[in-house]
Amino acid sequence: MKRINYLQIIIHFIATYFFGFSATIFSRLYNLRILKIILENGIDNVIHNSEKYKISTMDMWNFSFSTQISSVIGIFIAILISITISIKKKWSIINSFIVLLISFTLKKVGLLSWIWNQLMPFVCPGKYMSNLKLNILISGIFLLSIGCLLFFSKKLNLKIGKYSKY
Repeated sequence: MKRINYLQIIIHFIATYFFGFSATIFSRLYNLRILKIILENGIDNVIHNSEKYKISTMDMWNFSFSTQISSVIGIFIAILISITISIKKKWSIINSFIVLLISFTLKKVGLLSWIWNQLMPFVCPGKYMSNLKLNILISGIFLLSIGCLLFFSKKLNLKIGKYSKY
């Protein structure tokens, strides 16, 4: 068994990335009222005139916190799936921990968000829906499906398995 499997690291990192951002999108369901107000009036306007929109500082903090923590939860779920697959396929779990390290390092320096902002117009099919809740659900399910496809694809897992034997 080869310890470092670059193909597994790349594929599981991409899957983890989709899990993290699908969790972030789903977290927006937490307070649709604030999200609608922000989308209609702009974030700066809402922050500076929060009393006009009947949004407390605690409401904004909860909205922001739930969005931030959700990506961390999504990453942890993806890493648990990666570890489970590694154990089941008898691959080294070191690769899963490398994915965890890369994910949190890139999240900490803000690179994951930057990449997401570049890709978002292309990978969120829900943006074509006028209903905000439907937009969030379709986009979140789509991103989660891509992550699951990357983790559980037999073809990809066979390639990873072949690559780890050399």
